[in-house]
Amino acid sequence: MGLSGRIPATYNNQNGTRYEYACLNVFHQTLSVRHEEHKGGRIWLRFTEYQRSKNPAQERVHIIQDGLSGHWTPEVRERARTHKVTLVSSATDAIWMNPVECHAGPLQVGAMAGSDWSSWGEVADAFRRAALLITREHKASGREFRSTQHRVSKHRRPL
Repeated sequence: MGLSGRIPATYNNQNGTRYEYACLNVFHQTLSVRHEEHKGGRIWLRFTEYQRSKNPAQERVHIIQDGLSGHWTPEVRERARTHKVTLVSSATDAIWMNPVECHAGPLQVGAMAGSDWSSWGEVADAFRRAALLITREHKASGREFRSTQHRVSKHRRPL
């Protein structure tokens, strides 16, 4: 186990990298995360389809996403068009405009600080637990996720 509250700066990475897909569902007031070995259009499509299934089929869903090419494939656009999904692009170099991004820092700290995980499964579980904890804390305090977008500059202030 590393030092409490610290994210290890050096490690022996023998198993490649992984990607965390995070979703802020304002309808249900939940933060969720999914751990993937690769990134790309098909994986993004599976992720968005799963998130879409959590909402009533008759209601339109808006998905804010960045400019990653895998988020804008013809297959993703067609699926969105036929399933009442509006794809919303965040501005280039304006990551702060995406409401889920203000939770990325606390999510990473909650999952990785003071850790020395031995497998990707443990990392995925840690991220899921961190997302669940953040969701529970928001619900317990009575705060809504949409209001946290305004706190990005406060949270990411340099030391």
